[in-house]
Amino acid sequence: MKSILERLRRLSNIPDVETDEFKNGLEQNNDAMKFLHQNEKDDWCVICSRTDNVLIHGVLVPEQALKPLDIDDILMWDGNPYCSWDVISRESETWVEAPLAGSGSETLKRGEQLVFMRSSKEVLDDQSYVEISQKFTHSLGLHYRADQKAWLKPDKNGDVKPFIKVVEEENWLVVLFDRVLLSAYAALTSSVLVRMFDFPAYYEVEKFPHMYHRTISGLGGCYYRGAQLLKPAMSKQWACKNIGIDFNFNREKKYESFIALDWRNKGIVEVSCLPDTYKLLPAFFRQEVLAKYKSDQKKYSFNEYSVAGLKYGVNDEGQVHVWLVDLGNLSYEEQQYWKLYNEPPRPAITDFEQTPEQILKSVLNKGFFEAQIKGSWDYQLTALSALKETLRKLHGSKCPWWKASSSDRIDQINYPIEKSFNDCADWEREILALCRLIIEGLQDKWLKAKELGQDVERMNGSLIKKCLVALGHKDTDEVIAPLRELKKLRNKVSPAHEQLKEKDKQEVKKLKAEVLDKHASYWKHYDYLVGACNKTFLHLEKVFDKN
Repeated sequence: MKSILERLRRLSNIPDVETDEFKNGLEQNNDAMKFLHQNEKDDWCVICSRTDNVLIHGVLVPEQALKPLDIDDILMWDGNPYCSWDVISRESETWVEAPLAGSGSETLKRGEQLVFMRSSKEVLDDQSYVEISQKFTHSLGLHYRADQKAWLKPDKNGDVKPFIKVVEEENWLVVLFDRVLLSAYAALTSSVLVRMFDFPAYYEVEKFPHMYHRTISGLGGCYYRGAQLLKPAMSKQWACKNIGIDFNFNREKKYESFIALDWRNKGIVEVSCLPDTYKLLPAFFRQEVLAKYKSDQKKYSFNEYSVAGLKYGVNDEGQVHVWLVDLGNLSYEEQQYWKLYNEPPRPAITDFEQTPEQILKSVLNKGFFEAQIKGSWDYQLTALSALKETLRKLHGSKCPWWKASSSDRIDQINYPIEKSFNDCADWEREILALCRLIIEGLQDKWLKAKELGQDVERMNGSLIKKCLVALGHKDTDEVIAPLRELKKLRNKVSPAHEQLKEKDKQEVKKLKAEVLDKHASYWKHYDYLVGACNKTFLHLEKVFDKN
């Protein structure tokens, strides 16, 4: 992209006519037709360029509109990216007119404008901004990010990348489209890219295939007005592959086989995830399968219900389970990754004489079963989801006694992932993150204002406890016990206290042993702890709101 922009800068910055620089460098630096010809092969295609000396405006025109090809008609074009939808009223008729209706060309009238420049003197003080055809961005799954001035989507490897980019400098704007994505869309819509252009005409230009122009003279000087026609060099089949759609070409895609629970035929089987047959079968995986996605949440979407677009659940044995048919939507490379962690369901099913519902209930997460099998809208949230819901409500209502530093912090807490029975590294990290969110979110200034009476001021204990006592609340120790446990764990086992851990090695070892002895796994302990913290916050909300 850098070289494209540099070439455009040279085209735009024409030196004064009377200087030696103009005479010596014009032809080699400002060969506009050559630039367009070279840009045919670049990874990024210039669709819009708006400067004093260079105008490029690309639109898509149906192939049928170019049969027969009427070059004279196309070269009569008159328009720019500021053209848009408009309401027209003449005599007794009123209608909405398409952006290219006034292009001056019968051929281009049937085209699709891709880039729209919007401005308003009254609303924006003459500032302008860029919009992209919603038909293009929505159908291809592109989303705009203002901080990057780009439309992005995940590529076939799951990496989020820009596919449309806006580059703005003073009096200079360029909009570039990813070549492959643009070609794929053109192929799917049976269209040809027509790039209209205006360049100063200071010299005789070279002739290139599929490029046409005429010379126009006026008070502003002499310039070339032309058009370049670029037909997509791919079939619709390849276009689908390039945008990640394989629904018509399943025979060409590879599919892995997985150990799954065939609840209809009552058995454990190894079967392909090819989606051409009934595959609403759950496949089970070691929890470690989630580690890759959780560790890179900028690349992958991840929360307690879905991972990389897959709905999943975690059963009482700590196994991750997903539908076999959903695995078939992953790339073959991702399927191979999941296969590494595939295993039979636990606990082992010994009685296949049960009903299918009883069999599924015994190995699936309860909430997952209610939502996915029973179709219930009233299923029980996971403890973590319930806590997040409570915290979002408090944060959004501008609660005076607790608030998150940002709403994103609430989304960033997640269940720990266990790679083995004794693995607690991720549990330690999540304990620290949970404590930072919950404990550090308590508003000391407000809580101190609620301390009433000298007896309360002389009390030992947390601000929360003092407030509850001051308000006449009983059983304060029971209410705040989860917060005490969270702080204790943070001080002893979290990775933020490595020196303390070394000093109190035996105590830390004892704490971890107690957690495993009582809850059987670090994952279950975390589930219990966030559930207990949620109950505490719901109780505090009720008490503080009442007072």
